[in-house]
Amino acid sequence: MSVASEPILPAIIVGSGLAGLTVSDILINQYNLKNVTIVDKNPKVGGNSIKASSGISAADTKQQHDLKIEDDSADIFYNDILKSTGQSPNVDQLLINKLSVDSKHAVGYLTEIHGLKLDKISKLGGHSARRTHKSSNGIPPGYEMISTLEKSILKKIEEDDNNDKNVNFKMNTKLINFTVHKDTSIKEVTFMDISSGKTFKLKTNNLVLATGGFSANKNLIGKIMMMIVSFLRN
Repeated sequence: MSVASEPILPAIIVGSGLAGLTVSDILINQYNLKNVTIVDKNPKVGGNSIKASSGISAADTKQQHDLKIEDDSADIFYNDILKSTGQSPNVDQLLINKLSVDSKHAVGYLTEIHGLKLDKISKLGGHSARRTHKSSNGIPPGYEMISTLEKSILKKIEEDDNNDKNVNFKMNTKLINFTVHKDTSIKEVTFMDISSGKTFKLKTNNLVLATGGFSANKNLIGKIMMMIVSFLRN
């Protein structure tokens, strides 16, 4: 008797903040990918993104041009980010360039695809121009972005038949480790169910780490900057 092999999932997204939900939404709604798995250590989606109270920063957006904000550009945004690092030699300048240049596409995705306004733009600390976007409807921006993406994903789930789900949520689940098989590029990922403490493994062709670093981990931040831990919110 043959033994059924463990299924290889097309994509596993670790993290359900703005980045993780955006990737998931694009995969299932634009590419119609089936069996996308979203994993998060928290009991609810949103990660740190849902706490965002100021908005999303981007340069050279349609919203800026509509409001006649013409003193900003991707280059200026890049330099602002570089300044905020203290010119550290360890900074990944290619990553900063990616963020500053493509930031307008993130805003465009939320406004053009999902109908958010993001029409109220402020100048915040560390920025030399008005570029932090949120909607003028009074809804906290983090909640508005996360809830909109979550609804888009859940709507797709409702449209599925029971035998062919587009997306699976695994909440209260922590990433422990992963290995990449060089011969096949298949990723074997080890998770832990936080409620039970039990570990399990999943295999995938594509593993997306949308974990946001350690900004939500006060223990790790405390090792680097103890003086600011008591002030942390998001």
